[in-house]
Amino acid sequence: FYTSRCFSTYTREGLLMVAEGLHPALVENVGRMAGMPMGPLEVMDSVGIDTGLKITRATRKELGIAAVDPSEEIMAWAVEDNGRFGRKNGKGFYDYDERGKRVSLWPGLIARRDAWTTEADVEQMKRRFLTIQALEAARAAGIRRFVLFSSVKAMGEGGHDCIDESAPCHPQTAYG
Repeated sequence: FYTSRCFSTYTREGLLMVAEGLHPALVENVGRMAGMPMGPLEVMDSVGIDTGLKITRATRKELGIAAVDPSEEIMAWAVEDNGRFGRKNGKGFYDYDERGKRVSLWPGLIARRDAWTTEADVEQMKRRFLTIQALEAARAAGIRRFVLFSSVKAMGEGGHDCIDESAPCHPQTAYG
């Protein structure tokens, strides 16, 4: 469960980036550039968007308002409004051929928004993907307080933020 707990932050962060209006192809490519074998949307398709939705809703049911997750809306739209469960039914954030091979990003996802942002700081996006996983790994390991060192560009030479468990688990906490 440790791996699932930490890695699920990667897929959630990708969905949040899409919800923020970053083009899905950009999000997928930057995820791979950050060293992941697949983009976060492709991972969601492999796990099952419906499975992610069930987990998100079960978490919200247990934790209440503290677990409100903007990525839930995108998953619900894909699953409930469009019948896209992921690779298992050949329809997810990607379209798949009859052998289950990924063909292309689903055109309906691209059409969901009138305008997508493609101008983004790729390095900051990579840091978001990696930082959110590192924060969750620290929490899972029981580390209650730690120092997050960031790039010279983000915080100034030698800059750092001190993060503790009471802070929201989101990279913007660290990067402003």
